[in-house]
Amino acid sequence: MALLKNISLVLLVLARAGTMLYAQAIEPGQLNPDSVNKLAEIYRKAGGEYYSKGEAEAAITNFMKAYELYQRGLNSKDMAICLHSIAFAYDELLHNDQQALQYVEKSIVVHRNDNDTLEMANMYKYMGMLKARMGNYATAKEDIRAAVSYFSLKNYEPGIAVSMYDMALVYINEKKADSALFYLEKAKMYWVERKNPGRIFGINNTFIELTHSINDTGKGSTLINENRQILTSGNIYFRDKLKFYYLAAKYYGNNSMPGQPDYKGLYNRLADSLTRQGIKVE
Repeated sequence: MALLKNISLVLLVLARAGTMLYAQAIEPGQLNPDSVNKLAEIYRKAGGEYYSKGEAEAAITNFMKAYELYQRGLNSKDMAICLHSIAFAYDELLHNDQQALQYVEKSIVVHRNDNDTLEMANMYKYMGMLKARMGNYATAKEDIRAAVSYFSLKNYEPGIAVSMYDMALVYINEKKADSALFYLEKAKMYWVERKNPGRIFGINNTFIELTHSINDTGKGSTLINENRQILTSGNIYFRDKLKFYYLAAKYYGNNSMPGQPDYKGLYNRLADSLTRQGIKVE
């Protein structure tokens, strides 16, 4: 135990100095389950750091090591969270939907064995979104409906609202704009009532992209102005902000518009800032 504490302290000091490394100095077989779980947490945090910087392979390697250690430590809940994280890395960083889907399916098995209804719901809706991108629209909708059913069992309204958003993504991929708009409106209405600017901002980004694709310029301009206002009043996730600048620049044809800022310039400045911080920008 003393050895684990010492290594954890070293890792903390190095992390504060901006250094990333693996916790490879311990032989897990020498530790009891509680200590193995603490070592797993070191790997999981390292995976999260790599993920935030866009370093997919290093993130996956650390999440996988954490998963194996949690398995050895008989910690099924955190095993499943690691599987989620691996899926997210394959999805968001490597754009490999098939690999992401495999890890989502593995996590659902763990959640089902644990009778964890809410996490099953989360993964079913996520699985539906992945299947939609792969063109499996019918099964995607089935998965999201299953998610809504599980969320409803627990009366978890935020989960239902997010499922409405994921259903909209299915219809966007299926190129059924009217249905997509219907579900986006349902999702947005919930978050407007709860005054959640981050959620509204993200949904508006999807709205902007969709309205641009169907040439609804009036609606798109309204949504762009709404997101501009949100930016002045709330902390918005940097990737959502970057996407907004990109979409707005695309919407206005990369040209400066009267009353509008230089979105292309805003995008480039934010992208350059993130790159200098070691965060990958696509």
